[in-house]
Amino acid sequence: TAIKGGVESLQGRPAKAQEQMIQAMVGAIAHLVQQGRFNPGDVKKLAVPVRFGPAVALLVKLFVLLGVTNSFWDQRLKANQAFEQRFERPFEQGKPASETSKNLRSA
Repeated sequence: TAIKGGVESLQGRPAKAQEQMIQAMVGAIAHLVQQGRFNPGDVKKLAVPVRFGPAVALLVKLFVLLGVTNSFWDQRLKANQAFEQRFERPFEQGKPASETSKNLRSA
């Protein structure tokens, strides 16, 4: 199993940046399919965390203060008519679920 964190942000990246990340994953998967195991070099490349400079850190702090850090996910939830249920926990043990969550589980 391979999990690459941060890929949910691909939609917000420029096309060139998307290609770079996708090519690395495709290469790792191709090697896995052909050789039956991951290439350690591919895994090492994919494991490198993305680092941002001080300017980006300052922008992130500003966005947090302005309350816009969840806007991307809020838009996705609204587009899927799920925004009102964003804090529900229908599968948490011992907690009553709303009618909406009950309907989702029975679907």
